[in-house]
Amino acid sequence: MTKPPESPAPPAAHRAQPPNDPEVWAPRLARILDRQHALYEQLAALAADQSRCIDSEETDGLLEILGRRERLIEEIAATNQEVSPFTLAWDRLAPTLPERHRAALRQRFDSVAKLVDQIAERDDADRKRLETRRTQIGQEIEGLSNANRARGAVNAYTRPASPSGPIFQDSRG
Repeated sequence: MTKPPESPAPPAAHRAQPPNDPEVWAPRLARILDRQHALYEQLAALAADQSRCIDSEETDGLLEILGRRERLIEEIAATNQEVSPFTLAWDRLAPTLPERHRAALRQRFDSVAKLVDQIAERDDADRKRLETRRTQIGQEIEGLSNANRARGAVNAYTRPASPSGPIFQDSRG
């Protein structure tokens, strides 16, 4: 059996070994994975809102969504720390479960992994669109700067506006 997707290694304090009794650890792991899945669903919804804000150039909305995402990611990191002891001990724990329970946990792991992939793909597409927009704005600013320099150069070679009176006058009469 392959190992479930690994979470980033948590600090040593969070690496407590899960209990050996599957009647204890399996329901706990299922609850953690269900909570993790719900958090990733919320993150996916925020990612969709983020894309909408990028498309409609709603900077204030985008900043508010990024703040909400940051808080949600902190919650996800906490669940990753809770899952980590189980993923690290999966090879030892999985054989203690009946196949149907092992399959149910595998489905939960796979469902979370699928959401993570979808969010990562959307975020990558958003990042590319933002980079493109930044490049376009930079080019527009450079174009304006070049236009202003060109106007300044042209203005340096034009005749000054005529004064209201004659420039040359015959003083002999």
